[in-house]
Amino acid sequence: MSDTKSRIEELEKELYSKDFTPQKVNETLSPRPTTPTSPSWDNRAEESAKFAMDIIEKNVRGERRQKIMKKFFLISVFFFSVTALVAWFVWSGGRNIISSDNINIEISSPVAVAGGEQFETSFTVTNDNKVALSDVTLYVEYPTGFSDPLLGTALPRYTKKFGVIPAGDLVTEKKNVLVYGEENTQKEIAVVLEYRIAGSNAILKKESSYTIKISSSPLNATLNMVKEASAGQEIEMQINIESNSQNATAGVIVQATYPNNFVFKSADLAPSYGNNVWALGTIEEQGKRTIKVKGIIDGDEGEEKITKISIGTQNPKDDRQIGVVYNTVTETTI
Repeated sequence: MSDTKSRIEELEKELYSKDFTPQKVNETLSPRPTTPTSPSWDNRAEESAKFAMDIIEKNVRGERRQKIMKKFFLISVFFFSVTALVAWFVWSGGRNIISSDNINIEISSPVAVAGGEQFETSFTVTNDNKVALSDVTLYVEYPTGFSDPLLGTALPRYTKKFGVIPAGDLVTEKKNVLVYGEENTQKEIAVVLEYRIAGSNAILKKESSYTIKISSSPLNATLNMVKEASAGQEIEMQINIESNSQNATAGVIVQATYPNNFVFKSADLAPSYGNNVWALGTIEEQGKRTIKVKGIIDGDEGEEKITKISIGTQNPKDDRQIGVVYNTVTETTI
């Protein structure tokens, strides 16, 4: 203890002495030892960072997916709205549009009739539009062979004016006609409906048609003559006409077409025009007529010589011609 005290006293004297000189002390600081980082800590840090990045990426992808779904949803809502708007317009505003598809012409008629017999055809026009039709007129275009039973004249066209057909309403017209023609032939009748709509001067049309089969001819015809004849031989042909109708047939005309080189000699019923046309007038129901023709047939040996007989009604524009053919028969002579 005393040694220490004396040592301190010596140092104080030296410190306060006039001849004191400070001494430099070179002291090198050694680096602070570093504590090595635990490898397990580094791994956990990397895993935590990776986990954090995965979460961020998942969030980003989720946000993108949500944006895409949101856009898809908005587009779907837009198109649905447009479709609903168009449907509403067609249903409400478009209801007043006139369409020929909403106009129906129903025709009720027999499929087949006997020639010369009267039959009825019914025409029903239905307006399924939401507005009325105005100035409605029905036209029925008949081919040759049809006639009006009341007037007894040919009927090329029948016209019926209906006027106005209200929305959702219908009208019906019935017409009786007679038809003549060859057996087993078809007759096509055209039907045209003309109409207007309010506020327009345009004429609109709806067309239809139907067919009638002539199951039998009102007049039957037969031709009796030789099948073989020598050149220059006189022959006789007999034309038989018989009514097959329940009604009288008016304006009957018979026309003969002779073979080449046939020379007409005589006929027991004198021809009305030339040497081959007979106007027979009216043939009563179940009535019969016979015409006998004599003449000389000529030509080469073995040559076919064809004779044709046609019966029908007179053409109103030319009494010498057949307007509607009822029947035709032919015979061949060698």
